[in-house]
Amino acid sequence: MGTWSEQEVKTVTRLVDIELPDFSTMTNVEKAVWEPPDPDAYALLAYPLQTVEWRRAFLHDYYWVGETALFVAVAHVWSTLAPPRAGRCTIMGLMSGAGGTGKTALSLTLQKFLKEMLAVDHPFPSRSAYPSLEAWNENSTAVFAADETDREILIARYEAILDGRTPQLEDPRLSGEAGLVIVGPWAGLGPRPRALR
Repeated sequence: MGTWSEQEVKTVTRLVDIELPDFSTMTNVEKAVWEPPDPDAYALLAYPLQTVEWRRAFLHDYYWVGETALFVAVAHVWSTLAPPRAGRCTIMGLMSGAGGTGKTALSLTLQKFLKEMLAVDHPFPSRSAYPSLEAWNENSTAVFAADETDREILIARYEAILDGRTPQLEDPRLSGEAGLVIVGPWAGLGPRPRALR
């Protein structure tokens, strides 16, 4: 990353109060273990999460920064959520399968997202299995494309979860209409049976 603009510094300072430790009171071991905050993690605070594109970009960059950005990502999503925040996060935890309630559910959801993104790894072909370099290169490129497709599907799924939408509808690999498993008291499902009127 390049240098930060004055506006970006103000945004980070406003959203995250970073206090540096008093190095004069720290032992040498504490000084050796202490690490400055990762500037790439704090860059996530600049993402407005009100649109699909920005949420997807946020999740993509959270994946690239990694687990060091978890605290910042949770704080940013939490601060941009509409009330009731705890209820929305609990729903995110349920939809992602991560569980939890409130801010813990949000943290578990983002951790699960990162774990699933890191698990995407199609086996790379052995060079000896192909008659030519061109054939091996073509297959290797297909493996990279499959990895990227799977990651984009995960990003779309978790973007829907962050937005409160049903994630299954975001998977482009689904073909046809989804089956109806439970009929509940939700609007738009058609007329109610006579016995329930």
